[in-house]
Amino acid sequence: MKDRVVIAGLGEIGKPLGVILEDAYEVVGIDIPHPPLESIGPVDVLHICYPFEIDDFVGETVGYMTALRPRLTIVNSTVGVGTTRRIGDAAGAPVAHSPVRGKHTRMVEDMREYVKFVGGVDDASSAAAADHFRRAG
Repeated sequence: MKDRVVIAGLGEIGKPLGVILEDAYEVVGIDIPHPPLESIGPVDVLHICYPFEIDDFVGETVGYMTALRPRLTIVNSTVGVGTTRRIGDAAGAPVAHSPVRGKHTRMVEDMREYVKFVGGVDDASSAAAADHFRRAG
């Protein structure tokens, strides 16, 4: 049985990320408006792919984490320094940041080509995020 991955935000980052991850994982994409989060079921990894500029990015992300209870959350959005730690502290759960590099016109190809960086709130979160991406190729 494949791990279930939820991608929150299906724009220029979330859609191509879903294309890459669907070979290795069961991928569920959600965007606004989204179904009741409780109906999604167990979640192994939650990917955050919506813009940092939204009102209360940290609060929205913690809300998704609280509702979905993933084993790991990975923030793929470009965020300000300290944001990942604030999310982890507020949620009391494993979280990592993994910025996306590439051109939007060829994002799937660029995501597969560029080295993927990850930085977690602790060593275990970093290792789990790196393993998650490694398993997806």
